[in-house]
Amino acid sequence: MHRQGRRSESPKGKGAGCYVVRAPLETWSPRVARDFWQSFGPTEVPLGDCAAVLIGGVDVVLITKRTQALGLELFGDLGIDPRTYKLVIVKSSNHFMAAFGPIAKKVIYVESGGLLNRNYRNIPHTRVNRPIWPLDDAATPGLIC
Repeated sequence: MHRQGRRSESPKGKGAGCYVVRAPLETWSPRVARDFWQSFGPTEVPLGDCAAVLIGGVDVVLITKRTQALGLELFGDLGIDPRTYKLVIVKSSNHFMAAFGPIAKKVIYVESGGLLNRNYRNIPHTRVNRPIWPLDDAATPGLIC
């Protein structure tokens, strides 16, 4: 989903904040769940209250607790079967892989400009003795002594 509008601070004044999206809401469906959760292995991870809405022809799942996409319940319990979609986008560093990897034809990681950068060479390291692997081509993998 394309972010539009202004950035606002999170209600608690911490974290990355949220975005106000100015897009016509096509459908507010009855697909709502209270005190929702998703599985991560044997653990149940709370999502809070959830809803599925349709914006610009895109099914969007909204949750009230800040967490990553971990299990298929995130979609399935709201009536969305991710196996029937050509494209599924989740916000997760790598935790999604256990549940979504087996149903994906291909996984594409995207740099979002957040705190975790998957390309270590793009992080401005200032307290690292160089060369060091995997930052520099001239270095080889090994233990740091």
